Amino acid sequence: MDERTVFLPDIVADDRTEFARDDQGWAHPSGYGEPDFTGESGPSMGMWLNKPFVHVENHDRALGRNVLADAAQPLFNHLQILLEGGALKQPRATLKDDIELFERAVHECGIEWPRIRLARYVLCTFADEVLGVQGLTRSGEETLLFHFHQETWGGEGVFWALRRCCEQAVDHWMEIELIYFCLTMGFQGQFRREKNGLQQVERLRTMLWGVLQRLGRVAAPNPLAQIPPMAPVRVSRSQVLLPVLFMVILVLSAGVVFVSRTDTESEVNALAARLSALNQTLGEAAK
Repeated sequence: MDERTVFLPDIVADDRTEFARDDQGWAHPSGYGEPDFTGESGPSMGMWLNKPFVHVENHDRALGRNVLADAAQPLFNHLQILLEGGALKQPRATLKDDIELFERAVHECGIEWPRIRLARYVLCTFADEVLGVQGLTRSGEETLLFHFHQETWGGEGVFWALRRCCEQAVDHWMEIELIYFCLTMGFQGQFRREKNGLQQVERLRTMLWGVLQRLGRVAAPNPLAQIPPMAPVRVSRSQVLLPVLFMVILVLSAGVVFVSRTDTESEVNALAARLSALNQTLGEAAK
């Protein structure tokens, strides 16, 4: 393991993830080994955001085939069918099979397990979002993210992983491009809950495309796909709270929502600043 290895953030790779421990470290059920990093403590968000980018050289390293994106094509095809209003006989089972196929394919291509795990986390989160917004989830049914990673929500984790990958963009351009494709198809993650979430995602997507161009990628960006918003939860009359209790909860919640939105906007601005700095650094290195 070297310093270029990118692991998922603590919020998506903590001790809740179930792996079988043996003398070789943490073993994935499929048999792929993974170093024991659960006891490591990473830098804080502030430290991460303030860490300067290093100058990048050897841009031709990003000119080859994106194995991650190629292996995810069957999943992307099925997700596109669902996004366009089409039907799959067993959507969740189909997407689960696609993710397992992806995992085997990239492993056979020699991709390191931590990178496979990160990419699989992204794809599970995107697939769960599509199933959710299309109303294809069943009550009590575990999410794909929980099935593969024992996590129930990955909306924040994907963007944290993106930040981590951007720190070593030349080494992890495949992951960056994979996330870019997910954003292009309509993935929003944590920003789906925000008032101007779509605009914020489009802003990040545009900046990501700039990073990929600087790295030598030539795939033309596609318009951001529109995914229907989440269907509102229907509440029966018997579930309506008493007026006084409702007002108390409303007042308390207002402060929480305000802080949450402020934090999210701050994270977007910080990531945008990082991407802008990376674009500038790549441009200077190319001269």
